[in-house]
Amino acid sequence: MLIMNKKKLLSLGLLLSVFSVFAQSNYYGFKAGSDLNIGSESLPFKTLSKALNSFDALGGNCFIKEGTYHESIIIDGKNNITIQPYNSDIVILDGTVEIIKQVF
Repeated sequence: MLIMNKKKLLSLGLLLSVFSVFAQSNYYGFKAGSDLNIGSESLPFKTLSKALNSFDALGGNCFIKEGTYHESIIIDGKNNITIQPYNSDIVILDGTVEIIKQVF
């Protein structure tokens, strides 16, 4: 009985470690990205909202690549998230509406 419980406990530990390997704690945002991407460095999200909503309860790092981001961002119910520019990129978070010049 004791050996059986050790095997179950070992199996459970292995299963949990597999899931933790696939858990992502870093997400990337880039104006040229897509919200259909996985949010990795090579396949970043387009919007910061998508990146921030992808974090689980443990939080993580949100790296933003260069650009001006015009979007409303609500960080509610999220903890332990660090938002920072990717490397030394210049990032502007501008909550105002982007004005696009129309050519007639």
